[in-house]
Amino acid sequence: RKSMDASIPLSPKNNETPAKTKKRFKKDLLGFLRETEKAIMDELGDIYNSDKLAEIKDFTDLWSRLVGKLKGLFSDTRIKPLVDKFTEDFYVKGMDKSEYEFAQNFFPDKKQLDFLKSYNFDIVKGMNQETADKLRSTLQRAHMEQKPFTEVVEEVKHLFHKDKIRAKAIVRTESARA
Repeated sequence: RKSMDASIPLSPKNNETPAKTKKRFKKDLLGFLRETEKAIMDELGDIYNSDKLAEIKDFTDLWSRLVGKLKGLFSDTRIKPLVDKFTEDFYVKGMDKSEYEFAQNFFPDKKQLDFLKSYNFDIVKGMNQETADKLRSTLQRAHMEQKPFTEVVEEVKHLFHKDKIRAKAIVRTESARA
């Protein structure tokens, strides 16, 4: 099928089923969350298990050091291509299914696809921002209460566990919407 606007490809590069596309995106998104969690745990381990914690004046300093080291993990450029590809694949598969069911050709609506990409990205970006905010408050509370590293690790793991559940829900609902 040809697109009216040649700048966006409207055919998936592979013949994946929708279930495989959804599974691949869920795997990519969860992989991103696991990578983020591991990097945060590693950096916290470095801070807590060395003399760096003694060098930290206040929580703002701790947070600045942590975010400075992990800057790329919460960046839009890492997650946007995943979300865009997922949304486009499901949009195309939905168009194909509609054409088959109605025995009629439909023209893709670039504005609709762009809206879906933006909407889905905003949801994932919001999840990332909430994670960063919750992480900040969790670490701030732990720092003020001078919790041991093992308790901090458990709280951060719990935070990311909730995010993984939310990510799975986002994949389910947004694949249906696209």
